Amino acid sequence: MPHILSSFTAPVPASMAIAARALGIGLALTKSIVELHKGSIEAYSMINRGSVFVVKLPLGSSHFPPEVLKLYYRDPEDSDHYPYDQNTKLVDTPQEELIQSDNPLVLVVEDNADIRTYIRRSLYPDYEVIEAENGQEGLEKTRKLIPDIIISDVIMPELDGFELCRTVKQEEATAHIPVILLSARSSQMYQVEGYDTGADDYISKPFSIDLLQARIRNLLNNRERIQRHFDQEFVRKHEVDISPAELSINHLDKQFLEKCIALVEKHIEDPDYSVEQMSHELLVSRMQLYRKIKAITGESPNHFIRTIRVKRAAQLLEKGYSVAETTYKVGFQDLKYFRECFKKQFGMNPSEFVQQVPKISSGLN
Repeated sequence: MPHILSSFTAPVPASMAIAARALGIGLALTKSIVELHKGSIEAYSMINRGSVFVVKLPLGSSHFPPEVLKLYYRDPEDSDHYPYDQNTKLVDTPQEELIQSDNPLVLVVEDNADIRTYIRRSLYPDYEVIEAENGQEGLEKTRKLIPDIIISDVIMPELDGFELCRTVKQEEATAHIPVILLSARSSQMYQVEGYDTGADDYISKPFSIDLLQARIRNLLNNRERIQRHFDQEFVRKHEVDISPAELSINHLDKQFLEKCIALVEKHIEDPDYSVEQMSHELLVSRMQLYRKIKAITGESPNHFIRTIRVKRAAQLLEKGYSVAETTYKVGFQDLKYFRECFKKQFGMNPSEFVQQVPKISSGLN
């Protein structure tokens, strides 16, 4: 099979050569990349003379399996399935459409453009992917778009991955976002530092894309379990309360939800209170509010506001208010619509709920 040969020489002091062999600085990564391309690398060295590295790569693409080729080459017969433009680059999804997408939003922060592209193409079409070429840009996009998960390199200009992760985990609006750190520094010391910054996972380079995808799925599945727990412990109960003993969320997320609940309570009788007003009072954009509440609860902000109204209605009914009085006190103008929402929430209409109030109060239901 024809090969492309590439070689270079470099004077390598004996001490440096020993360190390279001991720590594998760059050499393990180079070897892995060459082998991924079905090639080989050989090294020849003479003390005090220097070293020669020979890389052999097969020509063509027949040695790659179809599932790898489809990530890099456009198939004319399947042009609608892969979002490439005429220059075979992935087409960006407009930011205004990200909020409506059912796919998880992944932010890839990496100063190497080839690695960013490789990850992005490997995650398509199951994820919406946005990119940042350094930690500072990654932090700005995180604050603006509130991704579902962040994949970040560690060594980057302007802001490294450790500091990016630490900042994300310390800010109320972003603390819930899982962070996966990627680094060629595979020693335990660096992994410990990564986890100390709040990282949810740490993967050493070179990495398997299958491993990365598995870690992403695992972190997103964990979030879905929290959302289901939230639904069982908060949404389905008639109390308006966030209890850390019942809900597996961190204190910043709990604090954020308590602010949201307090705002709904403040405007509980106003039928026109909207998501736009809430985002204005919280000093966040509508997209930021949507993605934050959706990530924690699994609900949209509109549904979240309606849930608080209906739960407060249940408490008023327990105190003896009539169904009609309660309807208007919690911001509903249409009695029929209120009944529909109440039944959807608790599985019974308000009148049936009132009949069971003694049982509810005594803990029998």
